[in-house]
Amino acid sequence: MKHSFWFKFWGTRGSIATPGQSSRRYGGNTACIEVGCGEHRLILDSGTGMRLLGDELNKKKKLTLHLFLTHFHWDHIMGLPFFAPAFNKSTTLNIYAVERGNITLERLLSKLMEHPFFPVPITTFECKINFCPIEPSGTITLAKNLRIRTFPLNHPGGATAYRIDYGKKSIAYITDNEHFDTLDVALSEFISGADYIIYDSYYDDGEYYNSTDPKKGWGHSTLSAGTDLAKASQVGHLVMFHHNPMHDDACLDRLAKKAKKRFANTIVAKEGTTLNV
Repeated sequence: MKHSFWFKFWGTRGSIATPGQSSRRYGGNTACIEVGCGEHRLILDSGTGMRLLGDELNKKKKLTLHLFLTHFHWDHIMGLPFFAPAFNKSTTLNIYAVERGNITLERLLSKLMEHPFFPVPITTFECKINFCPIEPSGTITLAKNLRIRTFPLNHPGGATAYRIDYGKKSIAYITDNEHFDTLDVALSEFISGADYIIYDSYYDDGEYYNSTDPKKGWGHSTLSAGTDLAKASQVGHLVMFHHNPMHDDACLDRLAKKAKKRFANTIVAKEGTTLNV
């Protein structure tokens, strides 16, 4: 039996799905996390892992789901057209995101399923969809004891962090964020004291600061920046997430050891793993 507050990884990868033996343990699907808060079901991002989540959820007859999108890059939305509950009339799907480029949220997601990119339009969905534009810095209250706060991240085109506070427990989701040269004090305050932070650990320092092929400005962070942030913010656990498609299972094992030396309560996100808050 699951606790009243838990989250499960259905996709842990960044940029592009990486199926195969080399990613078997940590997973090859892109970003998608299911969060249970009592009777409320939240979904963080709709990467390719959302298809697997949909197959599981579709076993239930009636669903009310809250999907929170960080941004609209392909690896965070490509699972939506393959989400089985969206084709079920008994599903209510509330989609939250910060609108970009003066285009409505409905229009942004509709473009994902238009020709020549997809064979059928978003109107093929039979569920009830509620498009819910949100502010880069704000609060969404889903219940008296459940609120979701937002925070703008440093990523090309923009991205949004989410902090979910349920009762006296909390998790923060910070993916697709590039750290600054010094501690981001505002972000640290946003996640301060969270039980878990799920953090963009796309690069190792050697990749990010490589003198011949540096990745500064590409919109992603490092495990060392994540551990520094976790320590400064006095969080309970750091979860390394949004794995680089070039990082196979063996590489992630090595990075995990390095991260744990810097912050002992570090976990590497694994597809299929459930964590209780």
